[in-house]
Amino acid sequence: MIKQQFSSMWLYENPAQCRYRPLEPRDMQLLSFGDEDREELGQLYRELRDYQLSRCRIGDVPCRVQKVRTSYGLSFAIRALVVSPRPLLELGVPKGVRDILMMKGKIPGLVLVCGAMRSGKTTIAASLVLERISSYGGAAQMIEEPTEMELDGCYGGGLIQQIDVHESGSGLRIEDRVATLAADSLRSDVDILFIGEVRRPADARAVIAVAAIGATVITTIHSTNLETAVERLISLAAAHSNSDEAAAMVANALFAVIHVSLAPTTINTPGGNELRQTLRVRPCFFVGPDADGLRGSVRKQHFAQYVNQVGEMQVQKIINGRSIL
Repeated sequence: MIKQQFSSMWLYENPAQCRYRPLEPRDMQLLSFGDEDREELGQLYRELRDYQLSRCRIGDVPCRVQKVRTSYGLSFAIRALVVSPRPLLELGVPKGVRDILMMKGKIPGLVLVCGAMRSGKTTIAASLVLERISSYGGAAQMIEEPTEMELDGCYGGGLIQQIDVHESGSGLRIEDRVATLAADSLRSDVDILFIGEVRRPADARAVIAVAAIGATVITTIHSTNLETAVERLISLAAAHSNSDEAAAMVANALFAVIHVSLAPTTINTPGGNELRQTLRVRPCFFVGPDADGLRGSVRKQHFAQYVNQVGEMQVQKIINGRSIL
């Protein structure tokens, strides 16, 4: 239907208004249709309008859908999804960071992957789930709004189940569904709980509560750096409670905060220099001799003052191949 690869598409009832953004470059381009394409896109538009789906397929490409009302009428912002994540090392996660995240045995607490929009945080977090389940077996449940990758299934001695919040928990307010599904996952005896993104106070309290009892929880949150990720998690958790109490719960729950970003880097290729986006990772692990100091800084809500020094020390040890555990 659409010959070009795309990262995003804006679908209107009037095909003349439709636009798409190719993978490279990122400038918007007008969609061009034949008569067959117009009918197919028209059918897709009617399905989205009538059934309010959160996902769809365009050809073989799974996509995430967001309804948008504009002055031109109802439209749908459609984003192409990654079919399957790659191993952490292939994504650009440093080996030392990957080794800690892939430690044998259960990760005792919360792994918070943070970054800006389109920085790769969901891909990194989902890749960690897949790699741990593929390597060590066990069961994982992924609670998402909606599911962003097609991972539901068996992997060696392990199992991944994906749950779309919009299609589960009927009868509950959307604000309460993540927390309810997270509590249900504990009764399902899962080894890893993945929550796609912490968006609301109820989400924050849910991930903290599950991680605080020693369960492995992996999630993402929007932030500009490590410090603001922890501050935002505390702020959300404290929306209906005391901030000191929320900070103490976050401090007890955290195992790692991983900030990811994409930076333009010049790569030498046989055809000449190319400018590509490369992954940058800034980790902070609540393990080893640094753990008590880091947890204390979170409890006192002085994390921003403490993490720069400790985080840099951890990074240098990891780069030099020294253990921080």
